[in-house]
Amino acid sequence: MTDDEAPDGMFSPDGWGVYHRWDEPVEDVHGYMFGPFPTYEIAKYIMESSGCKCETTLVPCMFPKGVIMMAGLDVADVRQAAEALGIKVPDLPEPKHPVVPDRIH
Repeated sequence: MTDDEAPDGMFSPDGWGVYHRWDEPVEDVHGYMFGPFPTYEIAKYIMESSGCKCETTLVPCMFPKGVIMMAGLDVADVRQAAEALGIKVPDLPEPKHPVVPDRIH
C-alpha cells in the first residue's frame, strides 16, 4: 500500500510482518513475527506460501524516524537476480570482510 492508496486518515507502513500465533504458548510467548518485508504483496506471498499450520496475520510495521529497512545480499545473488531480469551488472569487486577478533567484549 502506498500513501496514495491509503484511506483518508491512514498512512502507508514502513514494512509488513507475518505474525504466527501458536496454539500453545511457549513460556508465555504466544507467537512470533517473521519479517519485516518491504511491501504488503511480498509479506502476503510469504504468508500464503509458508505452509505453516498456525494462525497467521499480516502486521503493518512502523520504524522510528530516521530508521529505514535494508537488506543484506550477497554480490553473487544480486548478480544472478539482475541477470534473470535482463539487467546488465558491471563487474563488482568481492567485498572485503573485516577481521573479527577472537573475543568480543
